[in-house]
Amino acid sequence: MAYRPQPVRRVDIPKEDATTRPLGISCTEEKIVQELTRRILEAIYEPGICETSYGFRPGRSCHDALRRLNRKVMRAPVNWIADLDLAQCFDTMPHTDILAGLAERIKDKKFLRLIARMLKAEVQTPGGVVQDELGSRQGSMVSPVIANVFLDKVLDQWVATAVKAHCWGYVELIRDADDTLLVFEREDDAQRVRRVLPLRLAKFGLRLNAQNTRPVPFGKRAAWRALKAELHPPTLAFLGFTHDWGRSRRKLVRLKRKTSKSGDAAPWWP
Repeated sequence: MAYRPQPVRRVDIPKEDATTRPLGISCTEEKIVQELTRRILEAIYEPGICETSYGFRPGRSCHDALRRLNRKVMRAPVNWIADLDLAQCFDTMPHTDILAGLAERIKDKKFLRLIARMLKAEVQTPGGVVQDELGSRQGSMVSPVIANVFLDKVLDQWVATAVKAHCWGYVELIRDADDTLLVFEREDDAQRVRRVLPLRLAKFGLRLNAQNTRPVPFGKRAAWRALKAELHPPTLAFLGFTHDWGRSRRKLVRLKRKTSKSGDAAPWWP
């Protein structure tokens, strides 16, 4: 336990919505320790993470998440979709909740203490050296695994057990890191989950952008009615693609996607 994490240099990356995303740049020695820690955490938690999670997992990619979304929308009874906009998820996860969740399966106190030191490592900013009390900074090799374990407990397992047990229709979650979609069969189920979700997230120190999280009528039935009335069906932005409705060669409704532009960051409907 003589190792002490080196200060992390923080760089603010501009985003399309005029905000910035803090990115941590670690030294070489720190990256070696992070990589070995990541391998241990993956070996412990990877078999138990929900199969609907895709981001930063071995053998899975965002393309698999896109294929799952296409398969569920086209084959499952999906009529509504809610795009969950988690506000600064990586930067607001409480360290106490992260460590408490890891301690449920990890009994080695020295290993937990090492992870705590990584989370609380000093950060070099233009204004001086500071110490973060929240979050697992992006840019760290171990941060995606910690975020997956944390969100699996907060969202994935909650939807798989509590939400599905209290909904009347079909419900499923599709998550790639903190980019999350909830697909519903019934509008009343979507509205109930929307009301309960902020309370669930607040329990673990997370926050939802309620203005950007609204159920969208996004299914074959709604698309068919819109195309029949010569209206533009709703679109959905997810993982850098804009998902739109069109017709196949057989004149059937078909979900299509194209690369998102800067103005396609939020769901749109007439």
